Amino acid sequence: MRQAPPPIQLLPAFEAAARLESFSKAAQELNVTTSAVSQQIKTLEGLIEAPLFRREGRRTTLTEAGRQYAQTAHKVLDEHRRGYAELVRNQGSPVVRISTTAQIAFDVIIPALPDFQNQHPDIDLRVETSDKVVDFESDRSDAGIRVGFGEWPELNSQLLCKAVGVPVCAPDIHAKIEAAGISETSRSTLIHGRSTSNDWALAAELLGFSLNPQRQLYFENQFAALTAAESSLGIAIGVKPIVNHRLQNGRLKQLFGAAGEVPMGVYLVSPKHSQPSKAHQQAYEWLQQLFSKLAATVK
Repeated sequence: MRQAPPPIQLLPAFEAAARLESFSKAAQELNVTTSAVSQQIKTLEGLIEAPLFRREGRRTTLTEAGRQYAQTAHKVLDEHRRGYAELVRNQGSPVVRISTTAQIAFDVIIPALPDFQNQHPDIDLRVETSDKVVDFESDRSDAGIRVGFGEWPELNSQLLCKAVGVPVCAPDIHAKIEAAGISETSRSTLIHGRSTSNDWALAAELLGFSLNPQRQLYFENQFAALTAAESSLGIAIGVKPIVNHRLQNGRLKQLFGAAGEVPMGVYLVSPKHSQPSKAHQQAYEWLQQLFSKLAATVK
């Protein structure tokens, strides 16, 4: 195996083929022909003097050397993409990407964006919605907004405002349950804001009552769950102050008052060793002010 590393321009084809486990998919991603990808990988193998793939008909799998070098290729290209993205940010209007849930985006941030644009017309604040936990290793987000208990030791976390989880429902269901008592909750339809976990189990444990619901509804996110609750489909768990405006306009009502509140918080999270630029810091300060004002609204 030769000592000098191969030309870096051969890495994109190899990295894409290794990641996608397909020459044809790599060609589609790179917008070149499959034969061009195959030729570049063959050239790379010739320079390295070791096979990188096992070719079994149409199927290709990495050799041990291929797996090892694919890690290097991914790191090199990922660093190049990050460096170029930083260059682009420095050359034009600074871009700040915030990842958050659909509910926080539509109920809190987007209605307030005109204020941010008036204060910082030179900053491009992009709100990216996802119900998945933001992965700073693979996502382009600069920061994320999470609701929880602040237990993310691998991240920097900054409390935006204190929050509480509360059972909420439409006014007609609220009147029925308040008259019958907390036991009526178990006989009502429980609405879940996530399809992958039981968000009512923790609430029931903290509130001190057992659950044996007759019916349950599952949605992919909290935004859909609250919309279903507004339509009198059952009881959902809302997070104050994020749901404050829905409570204030009467579309939802909170059950059981303070006895039904689960303490938590709304946090701004970012990579552990990130160094925010001036634009990022201004965006974070604006978010802090936004959620502080939200928490101060009438409950």
